Amino acid sequence: MDPAALIGTVFAKRFRVERLLGVGGMGAVYLVEHTVLRRHLALKVIRPNLLTDPTLARRLRREAEAASRIDHPNVTYVLDYGEDESGQAYLAMEYVAGATLAEVLKRDGRFDVRHALHLLAQACDGLAAAHQAGVVHRDLKPNNIVLTRDADRRDVLKILDFGVAKVTGLHSSLAISMHGTAGTPDYMSPEHCAGDPVDHRSDIYSLGIVAFELLVGRPPFTGGLTAKLSAHVIQKPPVPSIASGRQDINNDVDQLILRCLAKHPEERPQTATALAKELRVLHAQLMGTGPGHPAIRDDSPTMPPISRSEALEELTREVRRAGAGTAEIIELLAERVDAEDDLMAAVSNVTRLEAERDALISATNSRLARLGEVSKLLKLERASATAGGDLESTLRGGYGKPQADSLLRRLRRKIDHLPDWLGSRVAELDAHILSARTALGSARKRVDDHEERLLVQLQDIVQANPSILTRHIGTLCMQAGIEMPIPEETLAD
Repeated sequence: MDPAALIGTVFAKRFRVERLLGVGGMGAVYLVEHTVLRRHLALKVIRPNLLTDPTLARRLRREAEAASRIDHPNVTYVLDYGEDESGQAYLAMEYVAGATLAEVLKRDGRFDVRHALHLLAQACDGLAAAHQAGVVHRDLKPNNIVLTRDADRRDVLKILDFGVAKVTGLHSSLAISMHGTAGTPDYMSPEHCAGDPVDHRSDIYSLGIVAFELLVGRPPFTGGLTAKLSAHVIQKPPVPSIASGRQDINNDVDQLILRCLAKHPEERPQTATALAKELRVLHAQLMGTGPGHPAIRDDSPTMPPISRSEALEELTREVRRAGAGTAEIIELLAERVDAEDDLMAAVSNVTRLEAERDALISATNSRLARLGEVSKLLKLERASATAGGDLESTLRGGYGKPQADSLLRRLRRKIDHLPDWLGSRVAELDAHILSARTALGSARKRVDDHEERLLVQLQDIVQANPSILTRHIGTLCMQAGIEMPIPEETLAD
């Protein structure tokens, strides 16, 4: 059906359709007026040929259930969910007049640092409300964040599209399927990419990607699907000020974004509320209304924050430069490189299998829908032939009753066979995915084990050779979690 065909009609007996706002993979979104409440809403209507896909039906219910649990000015609210008299599924939600952050980036380019911090703090407020309601968004990105203005013409940020959200405490029919990797690869956390369980800290990582993009103009990791997913898991993100060449991004802003992009959830800001507080402190400092650093970047040799893994690698290089390294450390580093290669291969394998499974389900459901439509047409032709209709003239070569009966039987066999075939093939792929996830878990454990062994070796070297300690090495030791044999303040530069 042409999406524009609904314009001017009254949908589901209460939504007067005024104009088409956009068309996506799941259907179309319209600006409508509720005929009873007399308020404008955004109405998402699912494409009819997708209604046979139970995954998409669950996604729509999940979006309605997730958003309805959150009551916050920085999150779009859902008013209604259901089906019209013909079975057409819809979702009625708050209409936000504005532009997505992706559209603003494309139109105006990179954001002013102070403006970005102000908006990101609002995003944290909305996420905090979602997390307190037991909802993890899992697909936070510039396209799902809208910038609008309130009655006083102040910028207000709204988070929308909870279609792939993880909702805790709900019936299993609303839980996200972990057989498929829901989300957008540019913004997925390392644990999300690896298929591990995610919590609210996954949204913190995704918001860190958004923050990076607002200031730099692009996400930190680019390339093909596998390259992006692997980079999220093992690659160090670039420093925003260096990647952008901007002098107005100071060291504190760099540090906060890089903390959000930490590979391990426990190394990130632990709540959206805590992150909002840090963002507002930085915003106040840059606006000159709070204590702290100037807006221009401090070029002193302060190290940006790095993860424990990165600190261990840098510390290994410094120890070797100081002549205190051992052959075992070099061997450990070589083994770690091999382990990371295995991890990248495991991530790629899981991603490939999940993509194959999702594509198979989508293609089969589409074929079932097409077969159903053909079956309906043949039934109409058969009825026409039974009634003595002139098929040759009205349908130009249509089928008579015997031909229609034969084709209907063949179509019925195909329609009956496809679900069983799909179930068997999906079960086979699920077994492969389970095996691939096991291999992925083993690869991650191997990387972690090498990291622990390296930590023990470096701890022993530092304790046995206090003379090699400098302030730089001392900082690396603290970031790696290594206890130093002498106080930090006594270290030389």
